[in-house]
Amino acid sequence: MKLTCEGLRDVQAWEKAGVLLPPYDPKALSERTRQHPLWVHFGIGNIFRIFIGSIADQLVREGAMDRGVTCVETFDYDVVDKIYTPFDNLVMAVTLNGDGTREKRVLGILGEAVKAQSADPASWVRLKEIFTDPGLQMVSFTITEKGYALRNPDGVYFGYVQADMDNGPEKVTGAMGVVTAMLYARYKAGKYPLTLVSMDNVARNGEKLRASVLETARVWAEKGHVPAEFVDYVSDEKVVAFPWTMIDKITPRPSEDIAADLMPRDHLPPHLHRALRQRRGPAVPGGGGQLPQRPPGAGEGRGVHGRPGDRQPLRAHEGHRLFKPHPHRPGAV
Repeated sequence: MKLTCEGLRDVQAWEKAGVLLPPYDPKALSERTRQHPLWVHFGIGNIFRIFIGSIADQLVREGAMDRGVTCVETFDYDVVDKIYTPFDNLVMAVTLNGDGTREKRVLGILGEAVKAQSADPASWVRLKEIFTDPGLQMVSFTITEKGYALRNPDGVYFGYVQADMDNGPEKVTGAMGVVTAMLYARYKAGKYPLTLVSMDNVARNGEKLRASVLETARVWAEKGHVPAEFVDYVSDEKVVAFPWTMIDKITPRPSEDIAADLMPRDHLPPHLHRALRQRRGPAVPGGGGQLPQRPPGAGEGRGVHGRPGDRQPLRAHEGHRLFKPHPHRPGAV
């Protein structure tokens, strides 16, 4: 069994392993998403793939949405190269139920993964194509509170933010610079409406996102990088909306115990063999075996995306509820 579109064709093997497959065709869904993107998400780590991804998967399964989510990474491009591309953007979602049983499901709603990298011409052109599609309705975010910050505690722009302000929309590197640059591309293409939804556990999160985007746009206008009319476009919440959301959700790092259960014993790397031998804890009455051990640091937060060297602090709360996208109106999601 391989977690790829080709690998999903071996339906009997997946059923034997107790893994639920999507009732829709992930490859066809991905193609529709690429042709006409509907929903873009920035910050494509654990919380997005499992929690928000599961909601999107449900919307597709119920027929409420006919396209997937376009995934954009602004910081750790290895996420695209190592977690998305090799597996055709598929996700293995494992839920530990209260009785100790596990639900294993493949999610196929991540239509495309793109690096928000202005220094990579192909990626940058593709990102502009996505944002200039008139049918794009929503851009959501799980980039942590620091992802919206422009200044350090002394009130001075971070170095990369200052560079984004000076260089303008074609040479940005920070998340807020990238978002503002894409809004500028959308403005030039036809001043199309859009809803930008922060899903981070931050008070007045929509207001913070809007403030950072507006400040970037205004500085660019002052420096002559963009026309003043672009600032008017971003400022009009009847056209570009920034609703507030309430979020509270924990998505832990993947458990080595679960990884060991999902892989054939003869394919396990040495550290997972050790994890199996070291399992401990009482069996769960009526359940499916033993509960996995609490990972180090559980309850104290998690590394965003679970990636080494992440610039963000440990956090424990993100994500709550996402509503069905519908035709744009002020504050609509």
